[in-house]
Amino acid sequence: MSNEQWIVEGFSFSNKQEYEKAAKEQESIAYIKANSDLNNAKSALKIYMNLIEKDLFATVVGYSFMENLRRHVVNQKIVPEHMVPAVPVTMQGAHGGKQDTTSGKKVNDLEKKIEKVSHKRSISLYLNVFLIMIVAAMFAITYYSPKNNEDAAREKIQNEYSSWKQQLDEKEQELEEREAKLK
Repeated sequence: MSNEQWIVEGFSFSNKQEYEKAAKEQESIAYIKANSDLNNAKSALKIYMNLIEKDLFATVVGYSFMENLRRHVVNQKIVPEHMVPAVPVTMQGAHGGKQDTTSGKKVNDLEKKIEKVSHKRSISLYLNVFLIMIVAAMFAITYYSPKNNEDAAREKIQNEYSSWKQQLDEKEQELEEREAKLK
């Protein structure tokens, strides 16, 4: 029995029972990797949160996978690191029962917060698009509107010119009358 080695993913286990748990967890991990898109950060976060909620892993093999998955989610920066819960480590009790160190309520609260942030982000995006459209409409109205100010200025200048011309004509006529009187 001392010659037997129970090794899974580079971890050596002291008894067959722990080894079998780790082997089952390794199979679950392989299944998750094969059937999930872990490169997609949102998908990876959802899987991570489900794994925490379901409390599937109880050996170092599972915890190692969960920590790598958490690190991947945090590095993608879709949510702040403090909002991604740490890997919950459960201890074996005296009777072999698990004692959970985190509560499912925290996971649900975090999921709600993530959903709120995502909702606020989408509202912000729609609002920004709406404001950009308003600014574009203002520029279009300004560009395509009739040039009333230029027309009014042109008309004012023409009116001043005609009044000056009229004044000059009157003065010229007056000068001509004076000349005629002097002759």
